[in-house]
Amino acid sequence: MKTIKFPAGLQRAWQRNYGGLSKPVYILFFARTVNRMGDFVKLFLTLYLTQILGMPTETAGMFVMLSAGSSMAGGILGGSLTDLFGRRRMILGLQLMSTVSVGICGFLEPTIAIAWVLICAAGAMGAVRPVVNSIVADITASPLRQRAFSLLYLGTNMGVAIGPLIAGFLFRNYLHWIFWGDALTTLVAFSLVLLWVPETKPSSAEISQSLEGDFHLEQAEGGSMFRALLRRPVLLLFAPLGIISNFIYSQHAFTIPLHLSSLWGERGAELFGTIMSLNAVVVLIATTGVLFIFGRFKPLNNMVYASLFFMIGFGILFFVESFPLFLVSTVLWTIGEIILVTNLSVFIANHTPITHRGRFNGLLSLIFGLGFTIGPYVSGFAIGSIGLDGMWRITGLVAGVNALMFFLLFRYDQQRTRRIAAAAAAAS
Repeated sequence: MKTIKFPAGLQRAWQRNYGGLSKPVYILFFARTVNRMGDFVKLFLTLYLTQILGMPTETAGMFVMLSAGSSMAGGILGGSLTDLFGRRRMILGLQLMSTVSVGICGFLEPTIAIAWVLICAAGAMGAVRPVVNSIVADITASPLRQRAFSLLYLGTNMGVAIGPLIAGFLFRNYLHWIFWGDALTTLVAFSLVLLWVPETKPSSAEISQSLEGDFHLEQAEGGSMFRALLRRPVLLLFAPLGIISNFIYSQHAFTIPLHLSSLWGERGAELFGTIMSLNAVVVLIATTGVLFIFGRFKPLNNMVYASLFFMIGFGILFFVESFPLFLVSTVLWTIGEIILVTNLSVFIANHTPITHRGRFNGLLSLIFGLGFTIGPYVSGFAIGSIGLDGMWRITGLVAGVNALMFFLLFRYDQQRTRRIAAAAAAAS
C-alpha cells in the first residue's frame, strides 16, 4: 500500500505554521473538523422549524433565539464545571449528551418536542467551547498558542466548507439523516477525545508551583472569578473592545444582505451566497499566510490590525455599487476576521489564571457573543434612521476608533508589564 505524500512546499508550510504542537491539539483539530462538518441541525434549524414543523416566522425566530441563548448559557455553565470536574470528563459527557439527544430526534415524528430537545442539545454543544479552549491553554505554552487556536479555527472552516453541501442534500432527500448524521459526527469526535485526549486540568502540584515567585497573569488564584478579573485590568478593558469588534463583524450577516437586496432586488440573496462562499474560501486559503505574517506580533497588537481591516473592508461599502468591489471588500474584512478569531482566544488564555481557565473562557465568550447578538438589532434601528450608506460610514468610523483604543490598550499593557517586572526585580 502506497503512502500518501504531500507536496514538499505544503509540508513546509504546515510545519512552519502548525508544527511543534502536542498530540491532543491535533486530535482536537480533527474532532473539530468532523464535528463542524456534521453540524447539520444548526445549519437548517430555521428551515426545519418553518417548512417541516410549519411554524410562523415569528415563532421560529423565537426558537432560534432560544437555541442561541441556550448555547451561550451552556458556555457559562460548561466553563464553571470544567474547572470543578475536569476537562476530559466534561467534554466527553457533553458530546455524549448531544449525540443522544440529536440522534433520538431522527426517530421521532416532526413535533414541537423536537425543537425543545434541540434547544437542550445547543446548550450542551455551547458548553464544549470553553472546555476545548481550556484544554488548549493547559497543554500549550504561550508562544505556541496562536498556532494552536489558529489550527482549531482552520478545522472549523474546513468543516463548514463541506457541511452545508451535505446538509442541503440530506434536508431535501433524507430528512432523518439530518439528525443521525449530526449525531454520528459528534460520536466520532467523542471517540477521538476518548482515545487520545487525556485529562489536562492542572494538578495541585502545578497550582502550587504557579504560586511561587512574583505575580504573573497565569498565576493560580484562590478567590472568586471577579477577584481574579480585578487583578487583570487589561482583560477587563479588553472586554468592551471585543464586544465592539464582534458588533462590527456582525454587519457581514445583516447589513451586507440588505445592501445587496437594495441594489439588485431578488438577486441579492444569490449574490450574498456568493460572498459567503468567497469568505469561506479566503479563510481556508489565507489562514496559514495570515498566521505567518502576524504570528510574530502580540495578540493585543494584532487586534489593532484586525480593526483596521474591518475599517477598510466595511467602510469602503459606503462608496461601492458594483458587485466586484463587494468581493474586494469581502476579502479585506475576512482577513480581519481571521486575525480577530486567531488572537482572541490566545489573549484570553495568556491572561487567565490556571485555576479559572474554564470560567474565564465561558464568561468572556458570553460577553463577546453579545456583540454579535445585539449587532442586527442595533443596526436595524440605525439603518432606519440614517440609511445603508450612513450605516457603513458609522461602521468604518467605529472600527477606526476601536483600532485606536486597541493600540492604546496595547501600550498600557506593555507599560504595566514593565512596571511589574521592574518591581519584581527591585524586590529580589
